[in-house]
Amino acid sequence: MNSTVASPSRKSQKLLNSHIVDEGEDRISNLPDSVLHHILSFLPTKYAVGTCILSKRWQFMWTSISNIDFCDFMFYSCEKKYSFPLERTSFSNCVERVLILRDASIIKKFRLRCFASIDASHVHTWISAAIRHGVQELELSTHSTNIALPYCLFICESLTILKLGSGSILKVPTSIYFPNLKTFHLDQVTFIDDLSTQKLFSNSPVLQELSLTECVWNNIKSTTIRVPSLKRLTIDYIPYCSVDDILDCEINVYAENLIYFNCSGD
Repeated sequence: MNSTVASPSRKSQKLLNSHIVDEGEDRISNLPDSVLHHILSFLPTKYAVGTCILSKRWQFMWTSISNIDFCDFMFYSCEKKYSFPLERTSFSNCVERVLILRDASIIKKFRLRCFASIDASHVHTWISAAIRHGVQELELSTHSTNIALPYCLFICESLTILKLGSGSILKVPTSIYFPNLKTFHLDQVTFIDDLSTQKLFSNSPVLQELSLTECVWNNIKSTTIRVPSLKRLTIDYIPYCSVDDILDCEINVYAENLIYFNCSGD
């Protein structure tokens, strides 16, 4: 008996052909701008900028990404022919060019991590630029001990999340107000005196989470955290100073809506 195989109908053949994609077709570049920006937001900014060489479609796509994430460690080479001063210059130039060439769109998240020493004036300028772009989440981590944060940071209306880890003395201005800040993390900062520390913690009317990790309190005798909206408070410290200084430090907390409190240390 001869067996025959039925040939596909014209309709099914057309449907089959429509699913065959040419190997040379660039399907990603055909996606809407909003989708491409969302994809780039998950990349370190160094790599997001690198996509500009892909095609004309990608040439200026990075200038309006919502998340900016820079880490100087990614610029350091293990090869001996590169020196650290050269790599620091390369890192600084890259951050500055990204902020200068950026369009006027809002920066949702600005993350800056510097493991090597960095010019304090550069950090000051970069943070100011991010604030001018209406940054909502700002995260700064640096090992430099002489970082002076710009005044505009302490009165920024767009900030909802602020995370600072500098290992330096935290110098704050006389006027502080974070009208929309909900999450505030400080890591390895040294508080300079009672009054400025109290101002820092008591001028955020909608703050819900405050975390103070490995901060240095030896300049503080008595300070107050007065935040009625606060729900979560963490104080985790390591005694960089003497035990007597730590026991002398009094922290008064007024937070009637607190639902989580964690205090740990020696």
